[in-house]
Amino acid sequence: MQNFKVEMVKHVECNLSADQWELYTNSFPREEIEAVADKINKAFSFNYNELRLNRTQFIATMEKTLMQYKEFGAADTEPYRVLWTLTEAAYNG
Repeated sequence: MQNFKVEMVKHVECNLSADQWELYTNSFPREEIEAVADKINKAFSFNYNELRLNRTQFIATMEKTLMQYKEFGAADTEPYRVLWTLTEAAYNG
């Protein structure tokens, strides 16, 4: 049929805590570190759902986001591992 298109689109909701992102939860007030986790979660959801980046672009963009919060431990190995696990689930799950 002309002028008709059906598109199936995945949607992710990322609502991890600072503990789940493995941020420096013992070094900052809980409210502050949870606000950082919330910003990372929002970036993850926005980049995936709204910008609909391909996997390579998504990883590059999210790595920049993690670097913005490196003082909170977001640029450490553990949050990167979490990012890769979530990315794998979003793009291949």
